[in-house]
Amino acid sequence: MTIEERIQSGDNTVVKTLYEDSKQPFLRFASRFSVQQADIEDIYQDAIVALIENIRKGKVSTLKSSIGTYLFAIGKLMIFQKLKKGSKTEARSEFDSLGLVWEEFDDDAEMEKSALLNSSLSKLGDQCKKLLTMFYYDNKKLDSISTEMGYESKDVTKSQKSRCLKKLKELMKA
Repeated sequence: MTIEERIQSGDNTVVKTLYEDSKQPFLRFASRFSVQQADIEDIYQDAIVALIENIRKGKVSTLKSSIGTYLFAIGKLMIFQKLKKGSKTEARSEFDSLGLVWEEFDDDAEMEKSALLNSSLSKLGDQCKKLLTMFYYDNKKLDSISTEMGYESKDVTKSQKSRCLKKLKELMKA
């Protein structure tokens, strides 16, 4: 009997085991994002509840990946939704438009997309790569990036970020 079948049949011991086994890895994973610890724990619990509900309601018949990967994907989407509600709504929607937040939970497809992103980033110039990394991965504000990279103003940095993002999109489509 698979984990999904056991959850569907109401086996709460498997739910408890899944919850306990996945909690610390998820908290470590989620700590990479600019979300407070209390919010991360809430998101984890919400992701577990969503996973269980999806399985019990029959929305998940067969997973293309492990149940842990599916749980992390749900949590990741919830984190991005939380971030979208914050001050970086515009930035996150740009990030999403790149296709960097995927709803497909297939490990192989995600690895391919990640490889495409990494390959495209490596083809960008050093300045663009540094700017986009600082903004999207390090979650630095434009003012901070302007100072660190020696740009005249926040507006110059914003324009440069836009040009770099456009180049990255072109490289990903090529």
